[in-house]
Amino acid sequence: HIRLHTHETAGVSVACYLAALDAGADGIDLAASPVSGGTSQPDILTMMHAVKGMNYDLGGLEISKVLKYQDTLQKSLKDYFMPPEATQVSPLIPFSPMPGGALTANTQMMRDNGTLDKFPEVIKAMQEVVEKGGYGTSVTPVSQFYWQQAYANVMFGPWKQIAPGYGKMVLGYFGKTPVEPDEEIVKLASEKLKLEPTKENPLDIADRDEKKTFKYWEGRLKEENI
Repeated sequence: HIRLHTHETAGVSVACYLAALDAGADGIDLAASPVSGGTSQPDILTMMHAVKGMNYDLGGLEISKVLKYQDTLQKSLKDYFMPPEATQVSPLIPFSPMPGGALTANTQMMRDNGTLDKFPEVIKAMQEVVEKGGYGTSVTPVSQFYWQQAYANVMFGPWKQIAPGYGKMVLGYFGKTPVEPDEEIVKLASEKLKLEPTKENPLDIADRDEKKTFKYWEGRLKEENI
């Protein structure tokens, strides 16, 4: 069973889904307005229009029920703030890359800190950060490592600071990246974090930290009678 999940952040998710279905995917993840599109999944009704006449099983979706659901949800969300970047399409995202799920959490942090005006610069800076970091898969937590380093590069100057997560990643503490990280960045991370590069299995590294062991947390659960 193959199911594809993507976000509409870059505006190409419908095309991705059509290609996946054509290649034999069994299912796709969708969302309903007003929480579809943007950093969420493509809209149910939009996708229904896109596959008209293609003889796909839509799981018995009824448009009237979808519309009723959308109306109810719209009313329920009337008192909540919806960040504009959560709903808009940003064609720059593939150049970063910044996953939709991580984007709004980071822009909210920037909004709280009064630095949201730097968002385009951070997205631009991410390309270099990803390239020099070894092209780790941009999902949690690596996407956060990329963001933190790009943010630091914009706010404090390129490579003046090394974000701890990013630095430990290029040093090998989370395993091997798909491409070897930039040698100068590895050297810089080692100096800033006072850690040596390693090729050791990250599970073995984690096991030496008592608080990351099964035994430790089993004991904690027993202490709390859970």
